[in-house]
Amino acid sequence: MKALSIYYRILSRNKVFSLISIGGFSLSLAVVVLLLSFIRSEKQYDQSIPEVGQIYRILSNDHSAYIPEQARDKLLSEFPQVVAATKVVFGNSPILYKKQNTDLRVLHTDSGFFRVFSLPVVAGQREALFRDPHQAVLTESGAKKIFGEVNPIGEILNISHEHDVEVVAVVQDLPEKSSLQGEMFCSAELRIQYSLTSNGEKQAYLYNIFLKL
Repeated sequence: MKALSIYYRILSRNKVFSLISIGGFSLSLAVVVLLLSFIRSEKQYDQSIPEVGQIYRILSNDHSAYIPEQARDKLLSEFPQVVAATKVVFGNSPILYKKQNTDLRVLHTDSGFFRVFSLPVVAGQREALFRDPHQAVLTESGAKKIFGEVNPIGEILNISHEHDVEVVAVVQDLPEKSSLQGEMFCSAELRIQYSLTSNGEKQAYLYNIFLKL
């Protein structure tokens, strides 16, 4: 108690200095707490993805996540420890159903996606995913946005006023704290089809490449 009394008298005599000291300490403490909270939140990202320890994203030498799609095929053919690989590109698209547009976060990808990311199928058949480029998979939240409580399997949707696709499955939502976010999965072949150059040649595309060991 005597030490506290002495400290109080010192603070009382130097009020300006005391305010600066206390304010600085409080600000520093708040910054530390915020930083620790941010670090904890970042460490939790992607941890809810099944088998996350076996999944890797490929980066280029300049640390870009956008890689030529040929890298996926080369990894699969030359490295036997790679059990699955997929290409992904992200975007938002208007989805037309019965004259009503709904904007969804769309992932253009391939059938390898569901071998790399084991999202549980809640409707439809896993074996049917992307047998045809004109097929689509919805997450539960994406299906609810468009169909409400109606079963979407077999329904036809139009993407970006360009292509009709059939809903063949509904999967669980991606984890909220995930670097992958999407409500609809479409074949990357569709993206190529409606982006041909003027002379009919395919444009070269860059993708996010994920692999599973």
